[in-house]
Amino acid sequence: MNIYLKYLINGRFRFYIIDNYRHMLFKKLKFKYGTWLSVAEHIGIGMRHLFGFRRGWELRNKRKTLFLINYEVLIKISKILKIKLTYLEKNIIYVKQGQTGRTFKVNFPLKIDLKKIKTNSVEALLFDYKTFIDFILKLNREYYNFNESNKIISIKPIVLDQYLKELVSRGLSPSFFNNKLRYRIPGTNKIKEIYIPPEIFLDSNFIKQFGKWVGDRCGGPRKIGVANKNFTFVNEFKEFLSKSLKQDNFNFYLTCNSKFIPNKKLKNLVKNNFVISKTQYGDYAFRIEISNAFLRREIFDHLENNLIEYLLNSPKNVRYAYYAGLIEAEGSINKDNTITIAFGANLYNDRPYSDLQNVLKKAAKLYFLLNLDGFNPTLSRKVSNTENTKIIKYDLNLLTNSSVRKEQVKFINNTIGLFLTHEDKVKKLKNLTENMDKKKNKIEGFQQPVVNVGMVGLN
Repeated sequence: MNIYLKYLINGRFRFYIIDNYRHMLFKKLKFKYGTWLSVAEHIGIGMRHLFGFRRGWELRNKRKTLFLINYEVLIKISKILKIKLTYLEKNIIYVKQGQTGRTFKVNFPLKIDLKKIKTNSVEALLFDYKTFIDFILKLNREYYNFNESNKIISIKPIVLDQYLKELVSRGLSPSFFNNKLRYRIPGTNKIKEIYIPPEIFLDSNFIKQFGKWVGDRCGGPRKIGVANKNFTFVNEFKEFLSKSLKQDNFNFYLTCNSKFIPNKKLKNLVKNNFVISKTQYGDYAFRIEISNAFLRREIFDHLENNLIEYLLNSPKNVRYAYYAGLIEAEGSINKDNTITIAFGANLYNDRPYSDLQNVLKKAAKLYFLLNLDGFNPTLSRKVSNTENTKIIKYDLNLLTNSSVRKEQVKFINNTIGLFLTHEDKVKKLKNLTENMDKKKNKIEGFQQPVVNVGMVGLN
């Protein structure tokens, strides 16, 4: 696979053009328009940035650093001078995404070999970007004419005769009566009984808890459970399993790492049911889980695999509840007044890079839904490949545009915020709202006009 410059449209990429060729381009622009002021006006940038592009460097913290050109500026220059992108890209020697990302050496077109690609390479960065854009375009085509409904969707899990025959073939002696499935536990003479709800309504309560499960699931492929340090988070899921799904055979307990000794208050919350776990990340976590392979496969796995279809055909408040569940599980409300929902995968195993695309596509699906509902998300890619941490993260970020942040915070309060119950997240969202009000008052109290000098509309 080859990556061309044209694939990076709309991305926050910046580029460095080899000196001789860059000087030639701006010389032609000056000849065409007569003055540098006229060149800047036709490109749509300020004189300061025009000078930086021409010179190719700037001083930051008394250090000489590259002054890279935005993708939008490159496009305008290519159109003005009638230069094909395929020729322009041959003279690009560096690429960088955003303001804080790494600067990579690059030769376009970039050849990608998925069998050899490294997560912290420019090949992986640009391949992920193209994969993301292509997948979003695919989702836009597939769901262009979706019909949003005000009705709550329901799923009726059906225990088919074929499934019972499979259990019979395994010697488990199954029976199904009055929504209760009974079978012998493999390798024992014990009988297990699980309840199968006749109908499950995908309302805001169910979908919020499902969102929490998507973000913080635990218990393996045959179980339904969540783990979190916040007691309310896990206790709500316990109530959901017990009251909404009528699952009484749950295990509610605390896991601690070997260096942490839980105090009396923590022990009382789980009725002294705690275990020491070598794999526990952090000091401790509350856990709730049930063993119900049928319900896991027919409802939770099925819903996850067909999530967009179900959410797009549900009322908007159901989607808001799903976002709230994800934020409570995998979200953070940051000190810079942004909100992040993280999707990550560890890099300790030598898995093919193509496997990591599943994580990216999960993030892309959420991006698609959030964008559709007016939350204006952005996606960032982070790789940590050190001795202590080996992980790749695709972060969906909200509230990144400071010029409309106050309006977006209000929007989030009136949508996602209505379903948040995680004490820490509720408190931080309240603080975020107060921060926006303080900024408003500060601006209203300033009588002189404020002028922002810089590139408008360019990243």
